[in-house]
Amino acid sequence: MKTNVITIRISGILSVLSLAIVLFIRNKTVYDILLSIFGSSFLTLLLSIAGYKIEKRRILENFYKSIKKYIRYWSTYDSNDSLKDKCHYFVNFYMKDFPDIGLSYSEIYFLNDKNDNDRKYIYNKIYMKCFKLIELIQSHYWHFKWYLDGSGKRDEAIEKYINEIEAIMLDIEEGNVCTSVMPKITDELQEELNGRYYEIMYGKKNNKDN
Repeated sequence: MKTNVITIRISGILSVLSLAIVLFIRNKTVYDILLSIFGSSFLTLLLSIAGYKIEKRRILENFYKSIKKYIRYWSTYDSNDSLKDKCHYFVNFYMKDFPDIGLSYSEIYFLNDKNDNDRKYIYNKIYMKCFKLIELIQSHYWHFKWYLDGSGKRDEAIEKYINEIEAIMLDIEEGNVCTSVMPKITDELQEELNGRYYEIMYGKKNNKDN
């Protein structure tokens, strides 16, 4: 996306400048050169715009699909499970081949995004919510692993680590008792993906059952 955006801006500036100068030039040789520059830069501009639209949709759809894979897995979490089952759940999460959402996000770059609002929205409302949870689960992987193999069977410590994760998954404030069963984060992410993000991806909002 970024390469197409840069090309669009450069070719757009060249097209405008060459056309503006052509209108005031009387020298035929210079006129022909500038007209040729305008023609080639304008063609590049049109091709870049078309390429940007195709690339934008592809990249945003890839990011969308990446987040959906996490949502599908997290939606199977049950806070009523035993400590052992929860440890199995998080160890399995670590071992699964999930897509790199950081790489997917890094490819997002918009042409018309005043104050970078759309990209900041995706970062704050979708990407960072996933990243914080992923990072926390991964940071405690060995604690869960050791608990399961018996080399680090400390219930209090494991409960503490799981409470940290559930605080994000279930949106629980510190010190409150967990009353949720299914992860609230999955509903929040799904709402964003089907709301404003869907509008950014396709240009208008369509109600779609995902």
